Amino acid sequence: MASTTADRLTLLQDHIRQTLHSRAGAARTPESDADIARSLSTLHAGIEQLEKEQQQLEEHGDSTSQVLREREDILIKLRTQHHDLHSLFTHPPSPSPPSPAPAPTTSIAPLRRSPSADTAAREALMGARETPSSLRKTVRFSDLDDNTQVLQLHQRVLEEQDEDLDRLSASIRNQRELSIQIGDELEGHVQLLDGVDELVERHTERLGGARRRLGGVVERGVKENGSLVVIVVLIVVLVVLIAVLKW
Repeated sequence: MASTTADRLTLLQDHIRQTLHSRAGAARTPESDADIARSLSTLHAGIEQLEKEQQQLEEHGDSTSQVLREREDILIKLRTQHHDLHSLFTHPPSPSPPSPAPAPTTSIAPLRRSPSADTAAREALMGARETPSSLRKTVRFSDLDDNTQVLQLHQRVLEEQDEDLDRLSASIRNQRELSIQIGDELEGHVQLLDGVDELVERHTERLGGARRRLGGVVERGVKENGSLVVIVVLIVVLVVLIAVLKW
């Protein structure tokens, strides 16, 4: 991501430098100055964003020292070029004065010029007079091309930001779906635990009933066996008495 931003800023610097060089031989206009100022502001904002990212990486320690040094070198280069471009924009170099043309040597005898020579001179003069307007048209078309390149660059930056936002939205949607699935699985586990608790309670009740029934059976068996013992003892006593009475 940082390398992409640095590449875009480098392209923007090249565009600004090309615009300043193309403007050196033409008259300055408010429109061209405004376009260059906007481009410089965009470049300055991008450098500040890279500086913030560099500071965050240094604070968090998420990158290696080599990566941090490379990013720092890129930042130093971008800041230096931005300073040079800003100085070139605010203090453009003064054009060198044209060298005086050598004085033509005149002869004493007047020169006779042919009509064809006069026509050629007139056409050359008219062409020279039309040069400023053609130059203005060329500068205007060059400014339009430069503005188109800036707009295309901004459009490309916006498209990349939109793509990043789309990827972030897709990641958030995936995390949300994953959270919903985890919640459903947790609810299923809770329902299973509730079912296990109900089964344990039912088995506990059944074991309690079986224990009570078994206790009743044991008590009844003890009672029945006690009556039988009493009867046997009485029979034995009766037999002994009969035997004694016979003697």
